[in-house]
Amino acid sequence: MRRHYAALIASLVLGACATSSQDLIVLLPDKEGKVGTVVVQGQKGKAVLNTAYAAARTTADGGVQRGTASQSEVKDVFGSALAAQPSRPISFILYFESGNDEFTEESKQEVKRLLAEMGRRQAADITVI
Repeated sequence: MRRHYAALIASLVLGACATSSQDLIVLLPDKEGKVGTVVVQGQKGKAVLNTAYAAARTTADGGVQRGTASQSEVKDVFGSALAAQPSRPISFILYFESGNDEFTEESKQEVKRLLAEMGRRQAADITVI
């Protein structure tokens, strides 16, 4: 999960460094509400983002203004990018009856949930361990 947000933030930071226009960089929390740290650095300043929804806006003259973004602002500005992310991974554990290749009754129900979940996702990447 953190990798997805780290990649998003890194691309935004790199984009901010490569342009003279104003950009907005926001540090988003992961599913558990945790965040890492991102440093946004311009030619005339930097901002350390280490709290959920901490934001930095680059300025045309190379400065960096620190602030906070609201959840609604994040949705308005980044909604389409966030919606384009793949679904989060999900795990299913299936058990077999002892001594044969038949699923347990509980696992038969789990297979139904697994197939339903596969139908909801745009692409299915399945790993069997």
